[in-house]
Amino acid sequence: MCRSHAVVYIVSEETCVQQMTELFECFKKNDFDQAVCGKEIAAFKACTDISMAQGKKIKEMRKNGNLSPGSETLTTPQTNILLRRYPQHNPNVPDRWSMKKYGAP
Repeated sequence: MCRSHAVVYIVSEETCVQQMTELFECFKKNDFDQAVCGKEIAAFKACTDISMAQGKKIKEMRKNGNLSPGSETLTTPQTNILLRRYPQHNPNVPDRWSMKKYGAP
């Protein structure tokens, strides 16, 4: 099977459902004549364009390590940024300051 190397931006399932439903209703009423359903086609295309732009923006934010609002999971760069911003102290692991305090090299 041949795989395409094109980038696909996955949008959520509920994106543009209303516009798509209106488009299919128009097609059904008008015997699938695209000339009559121009308004619905334009609305669906505008919605998908906005959705694709948002998907690209979110992907770029994740790639740069920026936190995505409403995200349930974190990528590795995002986790590293948060750990650098809010370091956690583990009392069982000596840090560099306690090593100096006890005379270790």
